[in-house]
Amino acid sequence: MAGRFRLLYPLAFVVLPVLFFVERAPGVFAFREVVATSLLILLAFALVYGLVFVLLRRIAAVETIALTAWLGVLWFYGYADVYRRAVHVAPAGPWHTILLPGGIGLTVAIMTWLARRPDLLHRLTTFLGLTAALLLAVDLTSIGVTMGRDWVAVRTSRLARELGRPLAVARSPRMPPGPRRDVYLIILDEHADAPTVQEMTGANIRPFVDSLRRLGFTVPGVVRNNYAHTTLSLPSLLNFSLLGALAAEAGRGSRDPALADRLLQRSRAARYFQALGYEAVFVPSQWWPATRHMAGADRELAIWPHGGFRQWAARGLARRIEPHTIFTLARVGHPADTEYLRRTFTALGTLPSLASRRPRFVIAHVLSPHEPFVFDGACRDVRTSPPPRDGYREQVACIDRLVLRLVTRLIAQASVAPIILLQGDHGTGFQGFAQEPTAAAVSAAQLRERFAPFGAYYLPGGGAAAVENGLTLVNLLPVILNQYFCLELALQPDDVFISVAREPFEFRHVALPGPARARGEAGGARKGISGRGACGR
Repeated sequence: MAGRFRLLYPLAFVVLPVLFFVERAPGVFAFREVVATSLLILLAFALVYGLVFVLLRRIAAVETIALTAWLGVLWFYGYADVYRRAVHVAPAGPWHTILLPGGIGLTVAIMTWLARRPDLLHRLTTFLGLTAALLLAVDLTSIGVTMGRDWVAVRTSRLARELGRPLAVARSPRMPPGPRRDVYLIILDEHADAPTVQEMTGANIRPFVDSLRRLGFTVPGVVRNNYAHTTLSLPSLLNFSLLGALAAEAGRGSRDPALADRLLQRSRAARYFQALGYEAVFVPSQWWPATRHMAGADRELAIWPHGGFRQWAARGLARRIEPHTIFTLARVGHPADTEYLRRTFTALGTLPSLASRRPRFVIAHVLSPHEPFVFDGACRDVRTSPPPRDGYREQVACIDRLVLRLVTRLIAQASVAPIILLQGDHGTGFQGFAQEPTAAAVSAAQLRERFAPFGAYYLPGGGAAAVENGLTLVNLLPVILNQYFCLELALQPDDVFISVAREPFEFRHVALPGPARARGEAGGARKGISGRGACGR
């Protein structure tokens, strides 16, 4: 047994933390990303392990070399967490000065003690080899079962089939003549409305709102997200649909977002605009798995065209692992995040200059002012993590500055006035929403905070009347399609559902003051909009 695993168990232990994070986040990471990340880490460690073997083989037994490599794995994955716990207990302590010599001394002592006891080292090697094999088998089986279940769930989902049906979008004779307007949907993650931002953080973003109004934006008094989490809010927004069926199909006790994420990939929004002759352009987020790619887009902008190690470590699965490795201690601030956000706004601002034979429907998911807090109010890089409320107050000021500069440029450069939709996916959570164990435990104050997203809409040609009474996110795009393309999409009820992170599909309907009904509209599903715009109904 020891002969078989004495060289392999350190390699298994270096991959096990990767599989642990994948197994703890079912349905989040794609198979190819899991394989690629595991292989990259495995190959890098195998090179180090081989170097250690070459250096020590003349002076140490093979089992001692394997133990040395295994202890190196423990240092790689464990030191950062030990250091953070020490700093939490005594922030001013010289912890590197204490922990490094002490840890190195303890490591050398363990190696020396075991090297003098070959029988004990042999038994330990056998134990570690068996443990590695067992943990690998358990994790790989769990991950394989989850991926298989997700594959079946996506392909048998009634909701996915319903939302994926071919669209009957004929060019209506009432469709206004002339060139089509570019449409920009810019999702600002966790950007709350002005009253909520001021109440929660003390920041006054009303000058930003006033500047948008002077540009011609409409900022309704009431905008509501229908769901409390990005995982649900974005599929609902981009598919014009409430997601009650997900509770039954995904399982009320599930945390697996695979089915919800699938609804984003070929959304109704992209397919409707494509059917109307638009090019669907996607501007991916940096690290949110569901919006790093969009299969249904005609074009996906490469924000990092030539990514290096730092860029890879700041995305997806690698981002989940990196804070638990020794590399995190060498990083100051979040330079990859600030670079990505700046590049995102630059890419959006240069879109009008890129050649295209078709008008564009642009979807951009900007992962800010959501944490991590990487900017101060003047858009300078933040090198240390500030308290959450202070960090949000500074970051929202920066993001609003970048947004205002962007929309001013988009409007100025356009030959035909564009439609610009600035939309938060949900409000903030400073009052502890994320810590609540069940939906029933969420307080009224937490609800008001979480369901108060920012919304501002540039709707030229008389479109402002369509949103001035307020709306919920599920109806934003149908309103635009009805207003500007003379469609007659039925609007959904303005219902609001709460769920918590540990039970995202356990929906609980809640009553919050909603958008005012347009003239002549009854409750329930609605058709058409207030304000006929250019369609001439």
